Parts: sequence; structure tokens; C-alpha cells
Amino acid sequence: MAKSRRLRGGARAITLIPDKLLEFFRSLTFGGLVGSGIAVFIYVRYQTALSGIVGLKTFASLGCALGTIVHRGIDRTMRAVFGPVGRFVTDYGKVVELGVLRRRGIITEEVQKEILDKLVRQRFLGK
Repeated sequence: MAKSRRLRGGARAITLIPDKLLEFFRSLTFGGLVGSGIAVFIYVRYQTALSGIVGLKTFASLGCALGTIVHRGIDRTMRAVFGPVGRFVTDYGKVVELGVLRRRGIITEEVQKEILDKLVRQRFLGK
């Protein structure tokens, strides 16, 4: 049943979805939301086989947990792979920029070598 409530200007807003349900969906991660959606779809599709074994809420909760686990795994893997690649691309961009500045005559070769040495020390030696 639709509820109505007053907004700031005095206008009425009709809410079709209960507030508790909205708060639940807002608290889920993207992976949890997708996982629970897929679980509900699977449950509805194979309801005759699953209805005696497990309930819809339990199955959706399991899907939410699995979706969250998969989402976090993908996120950590991408951070582990693309983190070092991003740092390498940034450092290479700095080297290219120094080469352009050197060719334009804005900096001398000695300054370029000094900056490159400092960059190598910071990147590889941590000094």
C-alpha cells in the first residue's frame, strides 16, 4: 500500500517502497546488490526445486554475501594489478616530459640528469 508524507514545502510525496527497504538497498555494496538480484532471479526461475529446501530471504542473503565476496576480490585484484602499472605510467610520463623540456631548451642536460637521478632514487630506492 502506498504511503504519503509531507515534504519541506508542504507538498505531499507518495512512496511506493517502504523506507526500511530503501535503507537496506542503500546499505548494500554494488556486488551485494547484484548478487542478491541474481539469487532472487535464480530462486524465482527454479522455485519448484528450491522452495522446499531454502526460503527466498535466505537464498537472497546468500547471493548478497557471495556477490560482496566476488566484488571485493575483483576490487583487490584490480588494485594489485593496476596500482603498479599506474605508478609506472606516471613515472614514464615524467621522463617523457623531461625529454620534451630538454629538446625545447627549457632545461639543460645536467638539470635533466639531476631530476632523473632524483626520480630513480625516489622510485626504486625510496630515498
